[in-house]
Amino acid sequence: MVRIVAVAGLAATGALSVSSALVAAEAALGLGAVAQQQTAPPAGQAAPNQPPSGPPGNFGSPWSWWSDPAVKKDLKLTEDQARKIRDIFEKREIEVKPLSDMLSREGDRLDRMTRERVADESTYAVQVSKVQHLFARLRESRTVMIYRMYRELQPEQYKKLQEIMDRRRAMDGRGGPR
Repeated sequence: MVRIVAVAGLAATGALSVSSALVAAEAALGLGAVAQQQTAPPAGQAAPNQPPSGPPGNFGSPWSWWSDPAVKKDLKLTEDQARKIRDIFEKREIEVKPLSDMLSREGDRLDRMTRERVADESTYAVQVSKVQHLFARLRESRTVMIYRMYRELQPEQYKKLQEIMDRRRAMDGRGGPR
């Protein structure tokens, strides 16, 4: 959440466009895979106006924990469980693509309005509401997807996964247990 607030602060100061801030916030929430264009920049380079990607856990790089060999081993995740979780993820990616595209278009429109500074406040506020509503729908979809994934785990697997995630957050500087 701290990264999302920091990104929002950059957008507020004009250091980052609204649409770029939304992409960065989506990446921090693990939504980056659906928000980014189909073609990725060369390894190690960030796309223009987008946060850098890198190893799992870093900004811009969603972590597919169900495919991580070490996590699969620690959780004793079966191939069937991993397949079901991957299917949940992939289905959501397809489902939210139109929503993500709409968010990108509306975010670009908001950026343009911000740069031009000619819209009256009520028109601008409506556009901000559109963008925030779309982003909220993406966050909601992500939360439900994660819940569906967790339901595929046995209680002891879920507990172990939370421990693994807590360690990753601590290493990323995002704090410990939630």
